[in-house]
Amino acid sequence: MNQEGRHMEDGHWYDLSPSVKVGEKEFLKVYCEYQHPNHPNEYVVKGTPIGGDEEESFVLEFTGRGTKVTPADPPVQERKLKIVQ
Repeated sequence: MNQEGRHMEDGHWYDLSPSVKVGEKEFLKVYCEYQHPNHPNEYVVKGTPIGGDEEESFVLEFTGRGTKVTPADPPVQERKLKIVQ
């Protein structure tokens, strides 16, 4: 699918607009692992849901309308600092 905002390349990060809900979890940014070989509108992606701390993989499917993607930088990992008193 070559429509602007609906094509992803393997190994790149993308912002989602609007966000994508998978079950009860919402994603704003994903990493494209690969395009499904038999379904050109489907991509296997991974991302961390809003409020979560572990990456999850899922299939992102582009349909006629809806979510668009834009290239993005990888997310910044928050460092958890241990405070010693």
